[in-house]
Amino acid sequence: MVIYIIIFFLVSLLSWLHCILFRVRRIICNPLKKKILVIDDSSTNIVLLNAVLIQNGYEVITALNAKEALHLLEKEIPDLILLDLLMPEISGFDFLDKIKHDEKLKNIPVVIVSAVGTKENIHLTHEMGAVSFITKPIDIDQLLGTVSQLLEK
Repeated sequence: MVIYIIIFFLVSLLSWLHCILFRVRRIICNPLKKKILVIDDSSTNIVLLNAVLIQNGYEVITALNAKEALHLLEKEIPDLILLDLLMPEISGFDFLDKIKHDEKLKNIPVVIVSAVGTKENIHLTHEMGAVSFITKPIDIDQLLGTVSQLLEK
């Protein structure tokens, strides 16, 4: 029994060390990673987008609502925002309007990622300052292509 506990402890320790070393290597090798703020009230979408973007070399910060995102934007400015439209309290429309009227934030490209991809919503968000619209369910290749294209400008 004691041997199993020791083995479990050693495996856990090695796993922890691997994670730490992997993170340090990524920071050292790529200190200029582009930062993306993902705003979505669905934790499932947050986890998916976070995993895909990190796997493709981006730094990701997340917010489960627009209010939390506005608080994060007081501390750090991302290179790109991925924004859901339908959220409680402050909608994605209201969030987009707010940041596009803020001198410090208005030049951040915003990509809408939403299930309500009607022609009206696409047109309205484009007029409000969004640079692209991706409908849910998310096509990962389309998302990565759009992100890559916007961040290489």
